[in-house]
Amino acid sequence: MLKKIVCMVISAFMLVSLITVFDTSEVSAANTLPAFPGAEGGGMYATGGRGGQVVHVTNLNDSGSGSFRDAVGTSNRIVVFDVGGTITLKSDVVVKGNVTILGQTAPGGAGITLKNGKIGMGGDNIIVRYISSRPGEKGSGDYDAWGGSNGSNSIIDHCSIGWANDEQFGLYSNNMNQTVQYTIIGPSDCVSYHSKGAHGFGVMFGKGENSWHHNLICHSLSRNFRGKVVGTYAMDFVNNVIYDWGSQTAYGTFGHENYVNNYLKAGPSTKGGYNFINISSGTAPENYKFYLTGNKMVNPDNSVMSKQTNNNWSGFNFGSAGYDEAYYRSNSHYPINVNGVNVSVAQNPESADAAYSNVLAYAGSGINAASRPKIDKQVIEETRTGTGSLTGGRDFSTVTDSAVLDAITKYGIKHMDYNSYYPSSSSKQIVDSDNDGMPDSWETARGLNPNSASDATGDYQGKGYNNIEYYSHDLTIDSFPKGTVTLSPELTPTATPKPTAAPILNGNLIKSLTIKDAANAADWSIQNNLQTGDVIYGDRANTFTNVSNYLKGAEWIRMACDSKNLQSDVAEFTAGSAITVYIGLDTRVSNLPSWLSGWTANDYILQASNDVTYKIYQKNFNQGDKVTLGTNGPPSGVVMYTAFVKQAVTPTPEPAPVTGDVTYIAEDFANGRQNEQSGTFTLKPSYAGTGIQDLFSSDGTTIDNEYVKGYKDFIGNSSSSSTKGDPYVSGVNLSAGTYTMYYLGSNNRGITMNLASGSGTVASETRTQTPVVITEDGSARELWLSAITFTLPQDLTEGSLTFTNSSTWLPDLYAVKFVKQLSYIAEDFSKGRQNEQAGTFVISDDFIGTEVQYMFCSNGTTIDNEYVKGYKNFIGNPNASNTLGDPYVDGINLSAGTHTVYFIGAYNRGITMSLSDGSGVVATAERTESPVTLTPAGAEKELQLSKITFTLSQDLTNGTLTFTNLSTWLPDLYAVKIV
Repeated sequence: MLKKIVCMVISAFMLVSLITVFDTSEVSAANTLPAFPGAEGGGMYATGGRGGQVVHVTNLNDSGSGSFRDAVGTSNRIVVFDVGGTITLKSDVVVKGNVTILGQTAPGGAGITLKNGKIGMGGDNIIVRYISSRPGEKGSGDYDAWGGSNGSNSIIDHCSIGWANDEQFGLYSNNMNQTVQYTIIGPSDCVSYHSKGAHGFGVMFGKGENSWHHNLICHSLSRNFRGKVVGTYAMDFVNNVIYDWGSQTAYGTFGHENYVNNYLKAGPSTKGGYNFINISSGTAPENYKFYLTGNKMVNPDNSVMSKQTNNNWSGFNFGSAGYDEAYYRSNSHYPINVNGVNVSVAQNPESADAAYSNVLAYAGSGINAASRPKIDKQVIEETRTGTGSLTGGRDFSTVTDSAVLDAITKYGIKHMDYNSYYPSSSSKQIVDSDNDGMPDSWETARGLNPNSASDATGDYQGKGYNNIEYYSHDLTIDSFPKGTVTLSPELTPTATPKPTAAPILNGNLIKSLTIKDAANAADWSIQNNLQTGDVIYGDRANTFTNVSNYLKGAEWIRMACDSKNLQSDVAEFTAGSAITVYIGLDTRVSNLPSWLSGWTANDYILQASNDVTYKIYQKNFNQGDKVTLGTNGPPSGVVMYTAFVKQAVTPTPEPAPVTGDVTYIAEDFANGRQNEQSGTFTLKPSYAGTGIQDLFSSDGTTIDNEYVKGYKDFIGNSSSSSTKGDPYVSGVNLSAGTYTMYYLGSNNRGITMNLASGSGTVASETRTQTPVVITEDGSARELWLSAITFTLPQDLTEGSLTFTNSSTWLPDLYAVKFVKQLSYIAEDFSKGRQNEQAGTFVISDDFIGTEVQYMFCSNGTTIDNEYVKGYKNFIGNPNASNTLGDPYVDGINLSAGTHTVYFIGAYNRGITMSLSDGSGVVATAERTESPVTLTPAGAEKELQLSKITFTLSQDLTNGTLTFTNLSTWLPDLYAVKIV
C-alpha cells in the first residue's frame, strides 16, 4: 500500500508539471492549434473558453442557476451538460465571447435542443458543438433559428438548425474567420405566419473569410444559400449537400467564392433553380469571382444531371449583370489566411460523391448515427432515398392567403407537427465525483485525480488542450470519418502486485471458471441476477445503464477491464447445463476477434455510464461444453468485453412468415449482359426475423449467393454497348389471385412489370412504393428491395414476365419472388359489432422496409383505413351485452401448403384459428408467439400484429376461417392477411 501511495504522489507531481496556464482574454494571433480534432476552415483556430471555468448545465429551465442561458452568458467558460432534452425559451439566447459549448457531453449524445427561440452569437471566439436550435411554430412574427451580430473567429460543429419561418441561419453582419461544418440546416417552416407569406429560407451568410463544409442544407424554399459577402473577401462553400430546394439555390453577394465539390440533389418539392450559382441579385457584381469546380447535380433517384455536372459553368445563371464566364472564372482557389496559414478547405476537398457519403454518415447533432435527434435521422434518410418534402408548422386549415395556398400546392408542402420531434429530458449518467465534467474512470485511466476538479483545465498531454477538451474529443470519435479523431492515450500505471495463481470460480451455470490473466484475476468474479445499475468491471466504476429484459437476471462474469490488454485467451469455463452465452463487445473495436466469428450478432445493445455501447453476440452450448473467452480486439482505447449466461431455451422452429409460389433468379432471365457479383452481401440486422430474411436469406444474415448474380443494362441504354432489350422470364406458372412481387436490384428505378400469355397481357402494374436498401454497409454492392402488388385475374401457364422502365434503362436486376396473398378486412367478418376507427394509424419505424409495411400500408407508413375498421367483443364475454359469438370469414380459397395468417387487433390474446369446409375442420393452429405492437407510442389506439402459421393438407374452396379464444373473449379485431 505504501508503494502505491508513493507512486500516486509521483504521478501527481508529474501531472502538475504538465498543467498549462491559459489566457483567454483574446485569441492569440499566433495560435495554430485546431479548436478540436476535425476542425477545418476559417474558424478552425478558435479557442473558445479554453482555460476558463467549467460550468455545468444542470436543468432545462429558461434561465436561472444551472440553466443554459446562465452558462453561456459570461465569457471565459467551458459549458458541459448534466442533462439532455429540450429547453423551451422565453427569448433568444445570446452567447458571449470566449465560450466553448460542449453539447456532446449531454446524456444520450445528442446535445440539447432549443425551442421557441434561437441561439445568437453575441461575441467572438466561440466554439459551439452538438446543439440543436429549432424554434418551431411560434404562431406569429418572422424569426430565424441561428443568428447574432458577431461570431468572428468561431466554429459551429455538428449542430442541427431549422423549423424557423425566416432564415434558418443568418450570420452576416460582423463575422470573419468562421466555420460551419457537419451541421444539418432544415427543414424550414415554410407555411407559418411570416409577413411575406410562404417563406422558410435556408442560409444567409457573410461577412467574409468563412468556411462552410460538410453540411446538409435540406427542405428550404429558397436561399440555399444567399451570400452577404463584403467586397472581395474569400468564402468557402465546399463539400456540402443541398437537398430538395424549392425554387432557388445560391444567389446574393458573393465576393470571391470557392464553390467546390458540392452535391446538389433535387427532391419532390424542387420546382426550379437547377443552377449552382445565380447572379440575380446582390451588389457590385464586378467584385464577384468563382472557383467553380467538381460540383454535382442529380435527380431524386440519383441519376445525374449531365449538363450541370459535366460542365459546372452550365449550371451558372449569369443574369443581367453583363459579365461572362471569362470574367467570373478563377482557375485556382482563393486562400483564407488565418494566423499566417491558408486554411481554405478548397485546397484539398473530397469528391462530391465522397462528401455526399460522409455528410449523410456524420452530419447532425449526434456523437454517432444512433444518437442523432429524430429529425436529423429523418432528413438524412429522406436525402438518401429522394423522399420527403417542404413542410410547414401552421395549421393549413387556417390559411386563407391564395399565394400561400398556391405554394402549398405547387411545392407539395406538408404539415409537420414539430412538437412530436422534441426530445424528452435525460439525466447525467457518468460517475463524476469532483464534478469537473470528466468521468472518474476516464480520469483514473489517464493519471488524473477524480477527486480534484482543478485538473479539468490542466493539460496531461502537453498539446495545448484542456483535459476536459481531451475528454470531449474522445466522445466524438464516431461522428467524423475514421481516423479524424483518435482516443486520448491512457497512462500506463505502475503495476500493483496481483495474485500469481488465478482462482477457479463456480456459479450455477458457469462452472470451473479459470482466469488466465493472473495479473488481474483478483478483479474477476461471478455475479448473479444482472440488472441496470450493476458495476461492469472489478477495476472500474462504470455501470450498465440499460439492461434489456432478455438479459436481466443473467448469471454473468464481472471481469477486469484491464484484461483487454491480454494477447491470448483470457478465461475458460464449463457449461453447467444447456446455456446461451452472450458477449457484449465495445462497438469501437475495429476488428471482430476471430474467436467470435462463429457467434451470431443480434440487434440488441448494452450501454454503459461512460457512454460506451456494446454490441451483443450469442452462441449456444450444451451441458459439459468448454467455453473459451478469447482476446478483446483493437484498438487499445476500447474497454473489455462482457459475458453473460442464461439457461438455453429450445426455440420452436418458426416457419417463414412469407413464402413464394415461384422464385426466379438471375439465371432464369433472358436478355441482358450477365454480371456475376463476388463478395459478401450482408442483410441489415433490422431485417432479421422478418419476411425479407425469409425471402432472400437462408442463414438469416447473408443474402444467398444465387440472389446476387445479375444482369446489367437490360433496357435500351444509349450509352451502353450491351443493350439487348427488356429482360424477361419465360415459363411462369401462377394461379389466379393477388400477389406481391418482391425483387432485388441495384438502385431500382420506377419499374413496370407485365405478365403475358399467348393471348396478350394478363396483368400489368407499376411500382409506387419507394425501394429500401437491405444490405449492410460494407457489402460488395448495395442491394435495393422493391415490391409491386398486382392481381392476376386468371391462371397463367407458361407465361412471360417482362420488366420495362420509363427512364429507358434499368440497372442491375438480381432476383424476383412472387408471394400470393389473401386479404380479409373487417367488412368480410360475420358476427360482431362494427367499431369504425377514425384518425391516422402510422406503423412504427421498426416495420419500415419489412413485409408488414407492404401488407398493410400502400403509402409506405400509414396503415390503410380499411384495415383499422374492426369488430369488438366477438367472443362470448359474459360481461358484454353484445356478445355475438366467434368471428368468422366465409369464402376462403387456399391451395394446399404452408400458410401464415397475419392479423391486426387491439391487445390480441391467445387465439386459435380453424379452417373448415363442408366436411369439417381441415386445419387448426394456435398462436404461440407474442404479438408485437405495430403502432408507435401516442397512436390513437395501440394496434398489435399477430401471426399463426399452419399447414393445409388439401386445397380449400369456399371454406370458413374461425377465430376462438381460450380466455372466452377477444378484443377488437381489424384485418387478416393469409400468405
